[in-house]
Amino acid sequence: MATPDTAAPDVATPAPGTQRNDRLAPGDGLIIGLLMVSAFVVLLNEMMLGVALPTLIADFGITPSTGQWVTTGYLLTLAVLIPATGFIMRRYHLRTIFLGALALFTVGTAIAALAPGIEILLTGRIIQAAGTAVFVPC
Repeated sequence: MATPDTAAPDVATPAPGTQRNDRLAPGDGLIIGLLMVSAFVVLLNEMMLGVALPTLIADFGITPSTGQWVTTGYLLTLAVLIPATGFIMRRYHLRTIFLGALALFTVGTAIAALAPGIEILLTGRIIQAAGTAVFVPC
């Protein structure tokens, strides 16, 4: 048990004669907002396909097991790439990683949105997952 003489100083209390600065630096609010919107869009994208899957099955004229591969391919890609993200984060700057992941996600979304068939849709979803996998640990 620590005595009052050896107790650690209270970190929340500033030293006498100093002032705490709890404000964000200029531009930090924009960065935090961008990260919040990005995380929301990525999570929305993950959940949206579950609702759209019956419509995709009907529109593409495929079996439910074939349609399920769109979700399975996405999740398998996430499962493989999320652990690799730690290695990537040690090698590159966070801004570079974020912009690269955002670019991959956007390209994958464009491919998936314009997909004329299930093969192209699956390809777009896998590219989306490659971008999403980098977003998750950030």
